[in-house]
Amino acid sequence: MNNIKSQMGLRILSRSMAAIVGGYTFTAVFTALLSIILPLKKSDAVLLSISLTILVYSCVFIWAFAVKSLPKIWITILLTTSGCALILSLLKGWL
Repeated sequence: MNNIKSQMGLRILSRSMAAIVGGYTFTAVFTALLSIILPLKKSDAVLLSISLTILVYSCVFIWAFAVKSLPKIWITILLTTSGCALILSLLKGWL
């Protein structure tokens, strides 16, 4: 019985870390990318992307607890964050 409780606790901890840390990292990279690709004045693009941050982070947080597969959560967050970071790096000329 204790083994089942500890496994369940670790799954909840992993989902929480994916939602909090993974969601924050994805949202930060996505916001930076969005502020670059929006066809607005620089100040307006930054303000709009910062405003959308709350919505994006909330969606990722809820999604992390809605999906059944724990590996799917981590893989999706890591791949989308890496993809956004790669596009951001290419657009900024860092690579």
